[in-house]
Amino acid sequence: TGVATDVALSGTGIYDPPATLANRIALSANVSGSGITVNSVTFNSPTSATVNLTAGPGATTGPVTITLVNPDGQTVMDASCATVPVPTSTATVSINDVTLIEGSSGSTTDAVFTVTRSNNSTAFSLTYATANDTAVAPSDYVTVSGTLTFLAGAGQPLTQTISVPVEGDLRVELDESFQLNLGPPSNVSGTTTLSDGQGVGTITNDDSAVVRFNPVAVSESEANSPMAFTVTLSRPVQSGVSLDVDSAFGTATAADFTPISGGSVNFPANNNTAQTVEVTLNNDALIEGDEQFTLTLSNLVATGAITLTNPTATGTILDDDAAQTTTTTISNVAPGTSVTGQSYTVSVNVAGQSSSPTGTVTVSDGAASCGPVALVAGSSPNSTTSCALASTSAGAKTLTASYVPADGSFVASSGTSSHQVNPAATTLSVSGPARSRINQPVSFSFALNVTAPGAGSPAGTVTLSSGAASCMVSVPTATPSCALSLPSLGTQTVSASFVPSNGDFLGSTASGANAASTLVFALADLAISKSDAVTAYRPGDLLVYTIEVDNNGPDTAANFRVLDTVPAELINVSWTCAASGGVSCPQASGTGDLNETIASMASAATLIYTLSGNVSGTPGQISNTASLALPADTTVEDPVAGNNSATDVDQIDFLFMNGFETTTLAAGSGSQTIPVLALLGDIGVVAEAVYALEDAQGMAVHVYVRVVDEQANVALAQRGHDGLLRLGPWLRITSDPVLSWRASETVDGWVLDSAALAE
Repeated sequence: TGVATDVALSGTGIYDPPATLANRIALSANVSGSGITVNSVTFNSPTSATVNLTAGPGATTGPVTITLVNPDGQTVMDASCATVPVPTSTATVSINDVTLIEGSSGSTTDAVFTVTRSNNSTAFSLTYATANDTAVAPSDYVTVSGTLTFLAGAGQPLTQTISVPVEGDLRVELDESFQLNLGPPSNVSGTTTLSDGQGVGTITNDDSAVVRFNPVAVSESEANSPMAFTVTLSRPVQSGVSLDVDSAFGTATAADFTPISGGSVNFPANNNTAQTVEVTLNNDALIEGDEQFTLTLSNLVATGAITLTNPTATGTILDDDAAQTTTTTISNVAPGTSVTGQSYTVSVNVAGQSSSPTGTVTVSDGAASCGPVALVAGSSPNSTTSCALASTSAGAKTLTASYVPADGSFVASSGTSSHQVNPAATTLSVSGPARSRINQPVSFSFALNVTAPGAGSPAGTVTLSSGAASCMVSVPTATPSCALSLPSLGTQTVSASFVPSNGDFLGSTASGANAASTLVFALADLAISKSDAVTAYRPGDLLVYTIEVDNNGPDTAANFRVLDTVPAELINVSWTCAASGGVSCPQASGTGDLNETIASMASAATLIYTLSGNVSGTPGQISNTASLALPADTTVEDPVAGNNSATDVDQIDFLFMNGFETTTLAAGSGSQTIPVLALLGDIGVVAEAVYALEDAQGMAVHVYVRVVDEQANVALAQRGHDGLLRLGPWLRITSDPVLSWRASETVDGWVLDSAALAE
């Protein structure tokens, strides 16, 4: 931009006094020199005004003179009254640095540098030229040179660019640089100076290379020495590449080739011609088979992005010596016939042409095998060996002996022979608990074994059975057992049978000593109670005992006995039996002692025995015990043994007699309704006397009541010829019974002739 200079112009107006001007005074100004502008001034009243001087780009430098001109015809007393200096214009210029990627071979990329000045107030020109650094023309870039010109003035550009072509390549190298230098400015107007006159161009390398063995496997006959290994470098490398190479033994040793230790592979700078590593082979006359060794590259030295891959190569030395053919024969199999799983020995002979073969032999029957086993040299050219084989299935087998040579001196061979394998025998046994509860699942185990010399795991089913109960298990199994529910009491035998699912094993059974024996028992809480409903008696009284037998379960009980040995103080003893709920009376009635065997009594069933007898003499006490006797074979287990017996004790003491209604005969006939139904709430299964009839000879009749299966039963006890009461049969009633009688009058009073009890 220009430089403004203020000049104060002063003078004397033509009007006096200097008050208000009648007319506006306008003055213009001229300035000497070029490229300088100045404004006009106008006076509307006596005052002062300012003239602004502006020096534009390219203006005359040094002092200039300003001259006032009156366009309105006024008198200017001092038209040229100011001389002012105009300052010189200045600017700076610089160039930037550039970085770019090199690019591929055959391509060119421009590195574009920018030259920048600080303002456009000056005019100048300057030269430029490239210079080598680590990048060298013309391989890395194209040299350029020339001149740049900058003009002064508003709108003139502040920047200009310079393009330097950069050559792409495939060479692996470090990043490189060159310079673009600016010469000193040649000023036309103003003063321009260099603030940065050197631009640096950096070429970033974008190439990489791979060094490797290629191929990684080389084969060569031992007679064709040397064996050559090729090492390749995918691209030239500016610094060159060097590596170490070493060999390592495999099946090939120092007898087969000359080892390499601390060898080197070198690629010259900027050259990727493949390099060769040669290994000297030793030719011999040994029949040894193909042998191998390895070469390994290491310690890569280079600059740039170089990668070592496939650092190891394998060399195979091909044996060119002829191998002997062999003949393999199975010479013996012992025993000649075996069973499944039995071990038998297979002997093998391998014969060469001129010497005894070395190596191993494997024998197979198509499924099972033995070996490999090493050959043992015998009389030349034979070698022998043997191994033990066990066939896992039955049938006619073809045995195959396969010979594998230890090296290339001999050729592999095989031989066959036949062998018969028969099914192996098996044995079966069963075991279980000594006691088993009836109708409950009880686990029994079995053992299925293969009879020696056989072996293996038979497949099929094992069935355990006892009578109608059975269970089945598939074998082989990790849990050789199953559960049986045995329905019959007593000693039971659990047998078993094995049925094979194939022909490899024979079936078998478990019986006799191999079967299991278990005692099947019932678990039943058998209980007995006894009462005659009185605690005292008189001589000759009829005592009526109720004996109740209950099975409180949970199982049905069988073959137990109900016992009551009648005390000697009772005579004319008889008894009756009533049953309910899954049990039957062995006998409906009997006399004397009670000794009954109960064949079967279901859970919740009840037996009621009514035993009666007359008191003989005048005993002071009568004790009567009823009991239960469990089977001697222990087929019934009673968890509550304390209720297996019951005793009733009565005293001869009238003070302890139980009262009941008594009627004395006073006419030839009569009847009495017995209020049995009204008494049911107070009477149970124990028989009780509820009514008595006396005559001139004493007690003549007793009426007894009991409740069985929620129904009332009555029985009539009448005096016999011996003067003692006898209990008659029990009657089921649904209404109150009526006792009727007939009597005869004697000198002593009325005597009962007959009595009857009916509804």
